[in-house]
Amino acid sequence: MNATLSLRDQLKLLEQVQELDVKIATLDRKKGSLPDALKELDAKIAGFQKTLTAKAAEKEDIEKGQRQAKAALELNQDRLARASGKLENVGNQQEFQAASKEMEQLKKSNEELAKQQADFTAKLAAIAAECAGVEAQMNEVKGERDKVSQAVLGQVGELDGSLGEVLNERKERVVGVRKDLLARYDRLRGARAGLGIVPATGGRCNGCNMHLPPQLFNQVQRCEDIYNCPSCNRILFIPGAR
Repeated sequence: MNATLSLRDQLKLLEQVQELDVKIATLDRKKGSLPDALKELDAKIAGFQKTLTAKAAEKEDIEKGQRQAKAALELNQDRLARASGKLENVGNQQEFQAASKEMEQLKKSNEELAKQQADFTAKLAAIAAECAGVEAQMNEVKGERDKVSQAVLGQVGELDGSLGEVLNERKERVVGVRKDLLARYDRLRGARAGLGIVPATGGRCNGCNMHLPPQLFNQVQRCEDIYNCPSCNRILFIPGAR
């Protein structure tokens, strides 16, 4: 700590530190906002994956129905073959009518099951086409994300470099400020939107724009001690004062 600095000079130095803190906060915000583009693309990819998962479940249900219809069709065909054998061996008109009726019912059932099979096949083909389209879109977005990710990494690197420079400069500046004054400033900065020290001009606090009591304003001008705004509690100083 540079003990030779007057309080007025320390307040001026603290103002410079605050300017650096504002730069640091701005760089941090820029750095924090960079992944937003990636988040948007990630959300799109997640949406595509959700669609594909739903289509996979739908496909599974259709395939299950298709297997059941196929099994029923095979069973009906077996019954139809047996009914045809019965028809050839009927002994009277009543047996002939019963066998004929059974065959008609089995044929009708077979037609319905065959139609179901065709419907299932068409649905599966439609789902496959939809999935192919969704996968193509998802791969396109993934490619875009890779490009954006590379750009973001480059920007993050640049911002990290700038942050490092400003942080180093801040480290050099705070050496001349009393530890208790710096701690007080840091506490106020955290509570007051990043501004812990503000100028007082024209009898007003430039932080909250409130009028200062005349006696307090005079004391701030004399700079014999550290004074805070009664309204916002920020540290006050007179800009340009010598």
